[in-house]
Amino acid sequence: MNARSRAAAAALFCAAVFAGPARAAEKPADVGWPREIPHAKGRIVIYQPQLESLEGDLLTSRCAVSFTSKGAKEPVFGAIWVSAKLATDRDARTATLAQVVVTRVRFPESTPAQEKEFGAVVEDAIPKWNLTLNLDRLRAALAAVATEQKSAEALKADPPRIIVEKEPAVLILIDGEPRIKPIEKTPFERVINTPVALVLDPKTKTFYTTDGNFWYKADKAEGPFTSISAPPKEISQLLSSAKEAAKKQASEQKAAGATPEKPPKLVVSTEPAELVSFTSEPQYAPVTGTELLYATNTNQHVFKEIATQKTFILLAGRWFAAPSLDGPWTFVKADALPEQFKKIPEGSPKEEVLSSVAGTQQAEEALVDAQIPQTSAIDKKTAKVSVTYDGKPKFEKIEGTEIESAVNTASQVLKVKGQYYVCDQGVWFVSSTPEGPWIVSDKRPEGIEDIPPSSSAYNTRYVYVYESTPEVVYVGYYPGYVGCYPWGPTVVYGTGWYYPAWYGAYYYPRAVTWGFSFHYNPWYGWSVGFGVSNGFFSIGFAWPIGGYGGYYGGWYGAGGYHDIDIDNDINIDNDFNFGDRGDRVSHHDNNRGRDNMYNRGENANRNRPSTRPSGGSRPSAGQQPAVGGAGGARPSTQPSTGSRPSRGEAPAAKAGTNDVFADRDGNVHRNNGSGWQSRDNGSWKSSGGNSGLNRDYSARSRGSSMSSRAPRGGGGARRR
Repeated sequence: MNARSRAAAAALFCAAVFAGPARAAEKPADVGWPREIPHAKGRIVIYQPQLESLEGDLLTSRCAVSFTSKGAKEPVFGAIWVSAKLATDRDARTATLAQVVVTRVRFPESTPAQEKEFGAVVEDAIPKWNLTLNLDRLRAALAAVATEQKSAEALKADPPRIIVEKEPAVLILIDGEPRIKPIEKTPFERVINTPVALVLDPKTKTFYTTDGNFWYKADKAEGPFTSISAPPKEISQLLSSAKEAAKKQASEQKAAGATPEKPPKLVVSTEPAELVSFTSEPQYAPVTGTELLYATNTNQHVFKEIATQKTFILLAGRWFAAPSLDGPWTFVKADALPEQFKKIPEGSPKEEVLSSVAGTQQAEEALVDAQIPQTSAIDKKTAKVSVTYDGKPKFEKIEGTEIESAVNTASQVLKVKGQYYVCDQGVWFVSSTPEGPWIVSDKRPEGIEDIPPSSSAYNTRYVYVYESTPEVVYVGYYPGYVGCYPWGPTVVYGTGWYYPAWYGAYYYPRAVTWGFSFHYNPWYGWSVGFGVSNGFFSIGFAWPIGGYGGYYGGWYGAGGYHDIDIDNDINIDNDFNFGDRGDRVSHHDNNRGRDNMYNRGENANRNRPSTRPSGGSRPSAGQQPAVGGAGGARPSTQPSTGSRPSRGEAPAAKAGTNDVFADRDGNVHRNNGSGWQSRDNGSWKSSGGNSGLNRDYSARSRGSSMSSRAPRGGGGARRR
């Protein structure tokens, strides 16, 4: 894997919405392996690819194959090497090998003439069929590729303000001092630099907020807030949409036993902070097989090491330790944790932290997952983007580079050598002026890889342009684009840097690391939380008339929304549902509500990356890649229209198990669980072991196990 691939390795997404309990995603179809490919001259069986490299979206691999000629009783085994474009769909949890090219064929058991004949059949047949891998299989296979991981550089791990509450509590984060603006056509005002509906009645100088169940008031935006039975009628009417949206969510949570019976405490912070909320005095239970205790009455990952009595907490993928819950907190590298953390067993209540413990298989898989790009094919003619500035465009130089970044817009606009580029939805657009018009760029801006983490444009380093044709540009982005970075032996969320917001007539916030309890789960990716209660403050509201911009919680490259409609269940890996207008944060469920994301209308500069085209059915595989739909193009992982013939998915073989492998020389081996055998003169013979294939065998077994477990929900984030 080259330096570009390693540097670009990074699921997920800066989300600052109040998301609700995770709903199970539909399990993606996994045809399984081996696959059978019919041919006029015989039957081809292809075994699961053994990956050799992934350079951008170009994947190279070798596969064990067998060919049974018409009338023959026994198959002939061999190996093929292929290169293919990797077309990923994180929604469906699949990766399709498109544009497959067979680069080498070897059938050790055959004569040179037979090998040429068999090779010709294979070369003719295989490219006509789609070969789709479950993403979990791909992750496990990539883990077997012997390649170095290059960590994101200069990320920060300074501990945020860690607030400990020994009662149910919810954190309200305000981005600096409260900024208050009038709500148009009403006598009220609101705090614009927070995701929470904080409404001010200027007459009484009282702030109000609600989650639809409980109401609160305070004399200052910073609190303290006290619970009240009901607000003034005008306030209740103003937030009626919030109340109705939250009531529905609260009903679901109540059925699941997740809604608090009494109003939780509201904790306000105007600086980056994290809340550790216990339901009462902290209660601990032993972690089986270790000398660790874990807190049972909090949603945070809190541990106590018995030997030292130190307290450890995991926040945004980073570990912090302190003598007690009172602090002071210091950063602990993932490879400097006590050895007891590696002993946490799979299946334990705290198994998900293993992804953040160096040296574990889960941590390795998380790193590998960060190497899988989300690929798209963009139609040059229909792809559109618009950029709006708060006044005249204003640019500031990015430290250590010759690149300038626009500061007074919600979009990510960069000035590079006299040209202007905007990165939107994981796609680069270019223009000769900062206002556009914008066209899809067929190249990545020069020098992007030099942008440091101290810049809010750092995430654009993970967006690539692979190649282009006169009609289509092939692009891809890594999880680093949406906030998930490999850092040493594990992945972390966010850069750890604070990015100042823009305040003018509009408010444009930037990406955040702290304040939203980002947690990584190996099955669902990153999730968000705001306190001890699942789903409390699942606020959904839309200001009745315009406004002065809103808060979206620091998502990359977006902000200043006129409307805010915050709801639950945001999948924050690659599915960023910013609504059908582009200036609204909209509801996103793992299995629905996706198409709104893909409408590149006049406000679409605030949309986020997607994996599906809008306005129609999913196109057939094998056709010329293109993207269309209402309002313009959206990134797509599947081809759409063109002259190529339609291809079907290669079906699973009717007989046979996925236990055949090819070594780097093209010799064929199998492992049926009892040991290795090699193919020799038409039969299988014990080989006494094959250490060179043990990693492939282990990866394939684990990938199969992972693909049969609970779905990852698109690899994205779910509310804990």
